[in-house]
Amino acid sequence: MSHRSILTEKSPINQFLFKLGFFLYFSKPVLKHIEEFIKGSTQKGYRGKITDIVLLNLTSCHRTTFGKFLSEGVWNTNYAWKALRKFVINIIYRCSRISNLPIFAIYDDTISEKTKPQLKARNPIQEASFHYSHLKGKQVYGHQLLAAMLSCGKKVLPYSIERYKKGKKSKIQMVCNIAETLPTPKGAAYGLCDSWFTNEKIINAHFKRGYHLIGALKTNRIIYPKGYGIQIKQFTQYKVAYRNIF
Repeated sequence: MSHRSILTEKSPINQFLFKLGFFLYFSKPVLKHIEEFIKGSTQKGYRGKITDIVLLNLTSCHRTTFGKFLSEGVWNTNYAWKALRKFVINIIYRCSRISNLPIFAIYDDTISEKTKPQLKARNPIQEASFHYSHLKGKQVYGHQLLAAMLSCGKKVLPYSIERYKKGKKSKIQMVCNIAETLPTPKGAAYGLCDSWFTNEKIINAHFKRGYHLIGALKTNRIIYPKGYGIQIKQFTQYKVAYRNIF
């Protein structure tokens, strides 16, 4: 079957979008583009570029058609995420109820690095900027994304993917906002994050939703056992000496 074959109404992708209720809110051209992007992203050789969809013979549309759709298309991404989150929550709830396993909300950020800075690029990418990469240990140019996943057992599903914009909401506030939307657990539930997100605001935001937070802590962080301020590295080093105090 040719890659250019038309997606039928009975295709798995089409049926999934119908199950999410997309057909009630999105026009046929928008649905067609969404289908093409989903199909393209699952093909071997796809590198996350719009040109890959055309080069892999996945569609007869020109590259500029997809670019215009992304930059000028009118469609409600908030509804798309709302529908997807509802779908994900139902699956995770069912998995937790059947398996009696805890629910995990997992957070991490990443940078979609661009090969050329805006001043050198022939076609500058909108709202790209420099961000610190923990993997490379330096500033890199691109878009920074914050992702949240819901997990239970062997199931791990996307719950939120949002681009971090400098000068607007901090990543701490973004995680707190996501935590406010988390489903109320009917059993054990935990938030998982690295040391960047382990702080009082995020801990409290999850506690209000019935989630305990599990996160790494840097050794220079100050904790207050029994009201006494002390760095973690000092607390662990002298825990025997401080036992009578704490």
